[in-house]
Parts: sequence; structure tokens; C-alpha cells
Amino acid sequence: MEAITSPKGSYQRPPDDRLPIHCPACGAILEHFLQRPAAAVPEPQQVQRPEQAQQEPQQPWPAPAATPASPPLPLDPDLEIDLGDLFFPSSPPVLIATPEQVLGNKARPEKAAKMTLPAEQTRSEGPESSPSPTNRKARPVPDENAVNLSLMDDPRIGGKITVFALLYGDEEALHRRCLQSILATASLGQLDLRVGCNQVGAATESWLRTLPITRVYADRGTRRKYPAMREMFWDPSLPIETPWVCWFDDDSYVRHPSWLTALCEAILAQPPEDRVAMFGQKMYHPLKAQNGRDPRQWFMTAPWYRRRPFRNRFGQPAPNGSCVHFVSGGFWCLSLEAIQACDIPDSRLNHNGGDVAIGEQLWQGRYQMRQFNDNKRLIHTSAHERRGFREEFPWRR
Repeated sequence: MEAITSPKGSYQRPPDDRLPIHCPACGAILEHFLQRPAAAVPEPQQVQRPEQAQQEPQQPWPAPAATPASPPLPLDPDLEIDLGDLFFPSSPPVLIATPEQVLGNKARPEKAAKMTLPAEQTRSEGPESSPSPTNRKARPVPDENAVNLSLMDDPRIGGKITVFALLYGDEEALHRRCLQSILATASLGQLDLRVGCNQVGAATESWLRTLPITRVYADRGTRRKYPAMREMFWDPSLPIETPWVCWFDDDSYVRHPSWLTALCEAILAQPPEDRVAMFGQKMYHPLKAQNGRDPRQWFMTAPWYRRRPFRNRFGQPAPNGSCVHFVSGGFWCLSLEAIQACDIPDSRLNHNGGDVAIGEQLWQGRYQMRQFNDNKRLIHTSAHERRGFREEFPWRR
């Protein structure tokens, strides 16, 4: 037998290497003191008295080696999550990626990609406007092959729609994207295109001469959005002749070829007794008192005011109502009847707040609005950072 020396004394090693060796003093397994490991065999159960465990705790076995972490999966550029169905209508898709995938091994938290939501969803043409709480459910988008412009032949539509687009600044690429998307998705025989130009560049002016436009309303001075809109809507030399008109800001453009079919279907689906006069992204705007002044006075002094009570955020009339429900101004469709009956747009408007004012004009005229273009799937609005002139809402001045 082989003599083995341990911290607790000497003893004899059995000739069979498969048996474990225990310390005679405490019973702890001393196999790790051997120069070579013994063969793996089931260990016999050892009964250890509590006083023995306190005197000499059993030596722990070494921890197993850590398993190396799996490398991160490659980023799929087609991976998208649409936040519009979770938070707001018309939210754009957001790419999801880890900071390491975005920046490599030198990723820093402050440099990680940020998720952004479109400004059009939380404002009108100014701050403090919110998506309508009644506008949460998305509606289906028509199939790309379901283009059926014969719906325009219905007498309620009249075979043609007048489209107004307002261009601003020296942004030829932006202007081309807007107008080309309209002309590429509508037949010329069903489209009356009229374009306003506020301080556009020479390149845009030259390019417009090549397009089938009914009339260009150009200004090289300081004309703003709603004076231009009023000039185009109320042109005595070229009055609007179609029952419906569409409005495009120059940073809006068509995304789906069936947008006009979907619009016609939405118009024809409304019972005449409902007096639906406007389609677009429904929102609401709270009227908050500032400096002791009631902003509702601006609306109550208008010639189109009919003493209908203002509404709450849910769209219900209330004695102390303080909200205006409206359609966002980047794109909408409006009936000619409502334009004439409500004197749209208000002649006091300059550049900001016109979409809110139009919403209250329709409410006072007993017209209704309907949600259209959910999640910007048909018309992409506010597709460019804000630029140009800004001002306070007229009811806050």
C-alpha cells in the first residue's frame, strides 16, 4: 500500500485507485491531494456530524469553466416594428438594433440609435395638439391591384377631384416628389391640379412649366400658407368646379397607388344625412387660457360662429368644452359645399393654426370629419423637417 501524507496525518492508500480516499479526522474527500486523479466512480454517501462540519468545512470543488457568450445575431435591415398601432395613427416604422450592431465594438449608450415619432402626430402647425382619443383603430389599406377609378363617375364625386398643392422655398427635389407622386397615381382626366408657389426657386418654376397644371399661383414676396389657400379657393376667374378638393403640403407625397380609390370609397360610404365634409388624420387641440385671456374668444368673434358649444377631448359638446377637433394640415380632402358654407379658410389666418380653425368652422357649420390615411399608409405627411416661417396661434396673441 502507498503511504499518503495529509495535513491531518498519515494513512495508507488502498491499491484500488477507483475508491475515494477520506481524511481520517473529518471524513472529507482528499482525492485532490493525489498526483493523478482516480477513476470516476459513484461516491458513497457520507454522514457528517454537525460538530464536525463546523470544525472543518468540506473543501469546495473548483467552479466549472464559464461558457463563452454567443456572438450577437446580425442585424436584419428588413426588420421593422410599426409603432403606429401601439401609440398613434400614422407612425413610421422603426429599425430595432443593439448599440453594438449600430456602432460596432466601440458602442456608447449616448450614441445609440434613437426611436423618433413623426412631429405631425403630436402637433398641428404648432405645439400642444394631440391625436384624437377616438382615433386609435387602424383601417385596412386597399390592395395595390385594386385601383378602380371608375368610382369617381358617381354623381357625388363628379368624375374629377381638384388637387391643390402648396410649394415653398428652393426645394426642387421636395416639390418633384410631391407632384410626381400625384400625377403618377391619378388619370389626367380625373384630376384638376392647381399649384401655389410661395417663394420657390427658379428650378422649380422652370420645371412646373412642363407639367399639366391648371394654374400656378406664384408669389415672390412674403405670402404665407393660408392667404395662398384663400386665394386659390376663392379665385373668381377660376372657381372650383368639383364637389371635392384635396390639399397637399409640399412635404407630403403619395405612398400607395390606390389612394384615390380608397378616398372615393370613403366618400361614397358616408350617408348624406351625416354631413361628412372632411377626411384626414383626426386630432384635437386644447384651448388653454394664457395671461388671463380666453382663447375661445377668437373663435366666438368669427362670422362663421354659430354658438355651438366647444367640445371635450372625446369630441362631445360640453358647456365648459375647451377642445377643437380637426384634421392635420399636411393632407386632407374637403367638400366644396363646406368650403363655401363655412367660408374656409378664415380670412384672419396667416400661417399657423389654420387646420385647427378649419376644424371648428366645420363643427360650427354642423359638418363632420372622418378618419382617413391611417398610419400614413396612403399619403406620407410631414416627410421633411420643419422649415420656413413660424408664428404663434392667432388665438394666443
